[in-house]
Amino acid sequence: MAVAAVAAVAPAAAAAAVPVAVGAAGAAGAAGAAGAAGAAAAANPFDAAQALLAGVRNHSADRLAVLRAQKNDFTSKRAAAAKEEKLEKKKQKRIMERAKNLSTENLMAVVAVRVQAEADAKGKGKGNGKGKGKAKGK
Repeated sequence: MAVAAVAAVAPAAAAAAVPVAVGAAGAAGAAGAAGAAGAAAAANPFDAAQALLAGVRNHSADRLAVLRAQKNDFTSKRAAAAKEEKLEKKKQKRIMERAKNLSTENLMAVVAVRVQAEADAKGKGKGNGKGKGKAKGK
C-alpha cells in the first residue's frame, strides 16, 4: 500500500523536477517531459520511490552512528579503567613488599602517623557543626 502511495506521488515529484521553458513551445515541451517522466515512474515504482526518498534523512543510520561512537567511547573508558586498576595493583604490591622489610616498631609508627593524619583531616572538614551560620535579612 505504501508503494502505491509513493508511486502516486512520484509523477508529481518528477514533474516538479523538470525545468520549465518560456513560451508556448516551452509549455508543450514541459508537458511532454512530465508525461514521459510519469510513464517512466509508473513503469518502475522502485526508481520513483528512490528518487522521492533521496532527500529524506535516514534517522536509523544516524542513530547507529551515535551508538557506534558511544560504544567506542565506552570501550576506551573500559580500557583506561583496566589500566588504572593494573597500575594500582602494582603500586599496592610494591608497598607491601617494602612493608615486609619494616620492623614491628616501624610498622606501628606508620600506623600511628596515619591515624593522626585522618583525625586532623576530619577536624578540618566541612560539616563538623562549627562556624558561622548563613546571614538572614531582617
